[in-house]
Amino acid sequence: MAEIINISPINPITFELQDYSIEDTSLITNLEVSSVFDTQRDKIEFFIYDLNRQILFSDVNGYPNFTVSNDGSIILDPGANVLSQGFREGQFNVVYNFVSPILASTPDLRYFISEISPDRTEIRLDTTQIPNDLVITSSLALQNTIATSTGSYYDFYLDFGNNNLAIAVNNLLDTSSVDNPTVLIKLYEPLPSEFDIKTECWGVVKVADSLAYNVNIDFIFELVDTSINLKGPNFNLAISDQINNSTQYLSYSGLKQTTGSLSQGTGSLSYQLNNLLAQTGITVNIDYSDYSNFIHFSSAQTRLENFYYKLQLLEGYNYSASLSSNSSSGSYYVSSSNIVWQAKIDEIITGFDNYEYYLYYTSASTAWPKTGPTPPYVNVGTSTVTGLNWLANQLLVAEEYDIENNNALTLAIPSYIRDDSQNEKFELFVEMVGQLFDDIFVYLQNITTKFDADNRLNYGVSKDLVADILRDMGITIYQNNFSSNDVYQALLGLTPSGSLYNLPYTTAQYPVPSGSFLDYITNYVTASSTSSLAPTDDINKERYKRIYHNLPLLLKKKGSVAGLRDLITTFGIPDTILRINEFGCREKNPNTWDN
Repeated sequence: MAEIINISPINPITFELQDYSIEDTSLITNLEVSSVFDTQRDKIEFFIYDLNRQILFSDVNGYPNFTVSNDGSIILDPGANVLSQGFREGQFNVVYNFVSPILASTPDLRYFISEISPDRTEIRLDTTQIPNDLVITSSLALQNTIATSTGSYYDFYLDFGNNNLAIAVNNLLDTSSVDNPTVLIKLYEPLPSEFDIKTECWGVVKVADSLAYNVNIDFIFELVDTSINLKGPNFNLAISDQINNSTQYLSYSGLKQTTGSLSQGTGSLSYQLNNLLAQTGITVNIDYSDYSNFIHFSSAQTRLENFYYKLQLLEGYNYSASLSSNSSSGSYYVSSSNIVWQAKIDEIITGFDNYEYYLYYTSASTAWPKTGPTPPYVNVGTSTVTGLNWLANQLLVAEEYDIENNNALTLAIPSYIRDDSQNEKFELFVEMVGQLFDDIFVYLQNITTKFDADNRLNYGVSKDLVADILRDMGITIYQNNFSSNDVYQALLGLTPSGSLYNLPYTTAQYPVPSGSFLDYITNYVTASSTSSLAPTDDINKERYKRIYHNLPLLLKKKGSVAGLRDLITTFGIPDTILRINEFGCREKNPNTWDN
């Protein structure tokens, strides 16, 4: 790492509180920083400004970071002075004042203003910090210096700190009160209004003209390669048993020609699958039964109404598609019309956001009412009593949430705009923008769930991330053996026609998926006949989540019988199927198992 520093002189008058008029400038003698500067008596005031003229650092007690050359001149290093105060990058303005204290005052021994004349050009200085004898002797000494000065205009300053120097031209000692002598000061210009009674100050004279510089610091990184090169990987290691052989790559059209492909699915499932395949990025875990989990800036009521509008469109398109498909004419134009309606349906469903997908495909009290006990569920009609009652009740919940939601983006719209009914479209647009921010917010909110090792599939860390997290921790995980399963089984857990894989079947209807991990069930126990087979993609990711959840236990017991049993249990294999036999620690008894 290094800094590139550019220094250029600027006019110090820019930063001064007061300045002389053009007529009086010719009477002032310019002073250079030279041997007249007494390092034991005189001081350097140092200030750092930003480009908005705000003071970032101030030192009025005598800045020590300077050197004196052989001829007595002062050598300054503005760049080093800025860096020493911790400023590593950016543009700064620095000012140096070369002053000598007078009137027996210092930044630690100050006067205060006890009286101000009506025109603010005369003030009385009093003190509780400086002894009376020093007030008298120092004031008389200053009067004598002003009276005997020849050849130039003598001036001094009242220093209020932070580079606020008020020009003074004369002083007078007032000893009318023997116990409390005061000093009367005549100012060159009226005292600025920011200073008033009881404001503290001290007296100084400039032993040299102030200097100012612009310091531009560019911070650069010098990349130094300190890494230690390791020997390359050994590609001859026998690790083929840890991963499956990859399947061949297929295009979208080629995928349609495979068994259990997109083209063989029912229309509803094809649309659902297209929605899943169109999603990009990581899917985070969100409980859509509670609006507070995913709506912060948008409107719950508007999003519900938008879904209902899309549902009505889908009903209309489905009706039109059924008319064109049932036509007995079989003309080219009727077939083309059917394709158009199917494309419109696919466009709407594929464009569903995650909340709309939940409403359309999930069977729950907070999702659109469904018919049928098993998936794929069928949504009730938008004009049915069941659907209308559900919509009315859910709209009440959504409206109540919107009223209580103080984060809604529409609240940033002035009330006089929201109260005008002609601005409803603008308010709707702002709600749509709020929905965009909601999609970003839920991802930001889920950053911390990376370390939430919940073994449930839809809770804690996202199921799409858990495999990468395990690999980042150095854990070797194995691929699943479902590589040859069709996309419907992998993503939906259904056959292409919409049947459950664990229902009775004939091989003529649905060939057994290769690599199947279950025998197909023909005799049911309790409610198993109503449960669908989980998507194999979720089954695989659930195993990863179990490993992540139990990782501290597995690592702690690694290499032991208990650790091996825990690992086997993580995969859902009971000890009645896969037993553990341990040898070497005692005499082997072939008639018993070490569990």
